[in-house]
Amino acid sequence: MCRVLVIDDQEIVRKCLRRIIERSKHLFEVAEASSGREALRLLSAPNYHPDLVLLDVKMPQMSGYEFIEAAGLEHDLGASVVMISGSGERPKAMSYSCVKGFLEKPFSLIEVLDLCEQLIYGELE
Repeated sequence: MCRVLVIDDQEIVRKCLRRIIERSKHLFEVAEASSGREALRLLSAPNYHPDLVLLDVKMPQMSGYEFIEAAGLEHDLGASVVMISGSGERPKAMSYSCVKGFLEKPFSLIEVLDLCEQLIYGELE
């Protein structure tokens, strides 16, 4: 089973991503965080290591970029990150080595499933 952590300050986006991912043909365990700080608390729990992080770029208090740095994701190759933003952030987001994909809002069900399955497919087989 692959663990996915969805971090977005908008509840509707988190719930939408959870539903999309849970409808995949693969087994996923999905956790949600409404902020970078909440996600850092989840990551500090023993034995919690997500395989994939879906991360909003623009959030109050801590941006997605600040979260990557605070969580040490640039130095930990254990999790792939997909950044999510409205527009114009793709070049900066993709400059981080841990960022393996980018979803532009509004995204489609197919885009999310395809990207998630592409990033972890090899680990599932």
